[in-house]
Amino acid sequence: MASKGGAPSEEQGTGSAPPDRAKAAAELLRLENKYRNGLLTESEGELWNEMATRLFAETRQGKRRKSFRLPCDLRGHAITRDEDLFQCQVTELSHLGMAFAAVPARSFQLGDDVIIKDLVFDGDSTALDLRCEVVTSGGVGREARYGLTFSESSPSVSTRYFERIYYPVYIRYLEIIAGRRS
Repeated sequence: MASKGGAPSEEQGTGSAPPDRAKAAAELLRLENKYRNGLLTESEGELWNEMATRLFAETRQGKRRKSFRLPCDLRGHAITRDEDLFQCQVTELSHLGMAFAAVPARSFQLGDDVIIKDLVFDGDSTALDLRCEVVTSGGVGREARYGLTFSESSPSVSTRYFERIYYPVYIRYLEIIAGRRS
């Protein structure tokens, strides 16, 4: 289960991070603060990539990843092309999309359109209207999970999603790993 704020909990692998992982998270938090204040140097940007890869990449690949999967547990609402509104649970965030499940379970086909209407983080609901496309599916029934990618026609992705959902969940996750938050 997730913590109240929507960031991952101990069951998702962040409860007692190994010392090297906690240290990497603390360093990444320091670099994120410099970035937000416009003070990140080029060499620190390279260090940021190394720390982020260490924490988020499953395996280090030959080229740098442009997007990392961020575990979370967020609730919200989504709508289908047929205007069918339903509750959803988002289990991963990234710069390119998210993983979600419908609550109660329902099935989607690859290529189906889904609009994420809102998500709740730290008790605050953020209206998003993110246009997405189902690109992966796995599991059946109550275990069904779907991967979504953001449609190019979603201008709100660059603003509200990153400022009100992605970045705060990311910082909270780093704080948990670094041991600065329970």
